[in-house]
Amino acid sequence: MKSNFKTWVTMLLVLLMVVVFCVGCSANAPAETKAAEETKAAEETKASEDTTADEETKEETSAGGDIVIGVAHKNSSSPFWISFQDGVKAAGEELGVKIDMQGPAIENDSIGQIALLENFITQEYDGIVVAPCDDVGVAPAVQSALDAGIKVVAADNGVTGAEVTLVATDNAAAAALAAEYIGKALGGKGNILMVNGTISQGSGKGRYEGFKNHIETNYPDIKILTPIDAEWDDQKALAGIEDAMNTGEQIDAIFSAWDGGALQAHSAFKAAGMLDKVIIAGFDLYDETIALIKAGEFEADVVQDPYNMGYLAVKTVYGEINGETYDAFLDTGAKLATKDNVGDFEK
Repeated sequence: MKSNFKTWVTMLLVLLMVVVFCVGCSANAPAETKAAEETKAAEETKASEDTTADEETKEETSAGGDIVIGVAHKNSSSPFWISFQDGVKAAGEELGVKIDMQGPAIENDSIGQIALLENFITQEYDGIVVAPCDDVGVAPAVQSALDAGIKVVAADNGVTGAEVTLVATDNAAAAALAAEYIGKALGGKGNILMVNGTISQGSGKGRYEGFKNHIETNYPDIKILTPIDAEWDDQKALAGIEDAMNTGEQIDAIFSAWDGGALQAHSAFKAAGMLDKVIIAGFDLYDETIALIKAGEFEADVVQDPYNMGYLAVKTVYGEINGETYDAFLDTGAKLATKDNVGDFEK
């Protein structure tokens, strides 16, 4: 009986130990599970935060990336376009943007300019400033840029066939300044020879029409001789002027749409000993022209602001990239230089 009692006591102790062990395991299990779940949740949260941070970093990097603006001007060597390029560079430095500025050696290379615009598009630049060699010819390339989401601003003359803001001189109004000066100087009578640039360009067309219309409207007794279509080419201008001189028609005044042509007129009439018989007015005020005006060998010259044109064109396209909107035409201004005020325009 004593043996059985010991056996029951032993079994009871063993059973009690089992119960205590099971209860202990049951009590610890939720705590361990909760800890594991909290650890897993923390890891998932961190992973999510890391992913979000990576995405935000990518967005910030994209938004803060360098803005690149392509500038396609008309000419790399004339004083006007050198000043224009200086304005472009100044705006680029001020805004902290990268400028890729290129242009042809001669002013009429429309094919080369179109290829340049197409390259800007391929490079996916943020903005483009173009001074069209051919208003109509560049239109398809400009429209392609706009369709690709690239902002485009025209400088000096517009684009026929694509809606972009134009930053330029009001060429018609500027040429009218020269027309008024010559009309008064001739006393309302005489013959004027016009030396034109490229009429298919807005600037060339504006200067031709602005001068011609002002003379015809205000000085009906002045005759405009057959114009010379020199296409901004100094040698074509010289050849045309010499041909006009050889016709025997009286030439009382010459208006050239750019100073290259006006300087050729000066040379031709000076060589013929007829410089004192003709009034010469040009457009752009080269340094050589300033010296001739001071010397009394050149009467007047229309003064644009090519530096401001380049500067404002870059500022405008930058603004458009950042969501700004502008009027269709931004006038950079023009004045007339004569012997009385030419000193005001010297650098």
